[in-house]
Amino acid sequence: MEQPNLDYLNQIADGQPDVIAQFLGIIAQEFPGEAERYFSLIEEKDSIKAAAIVHKLKHKISILGLVQGRALAIAHEEALKIEDYQHTDAFAVVLKQIDEFLKSN
Repeated sequence: MEQPNLDYLNQIADGQPDVIAQFLGIIAQEFPGEAERYFSLIEEKDSIKAAAIVHKLKHKISILGLVQGRALAIAHEEALKIEDYQHTDAFAVVLKQIDEFLKSN
């Protein structure tokens, strides 16, 4: 299973540590609230609002180099729009990986 990494971020930041730190800071600030909101909306079975949160998270997933995670987010977002929760467990794993990665960096 792929793991969050800084490869893509290094590439777009041209290896500049201050730019990388700024991106990570923004993600670390926004991610916990978005993930918490996502889980609440899933619990409430509000698939349309949950899809909107997945849309936001999809970009953070991309920045953290999770190619398969981004593909999953796209599929999950589209599925949620038709009240299909089939990707919920797999997406929760991706969010947990990101949370652990952010806490360790």
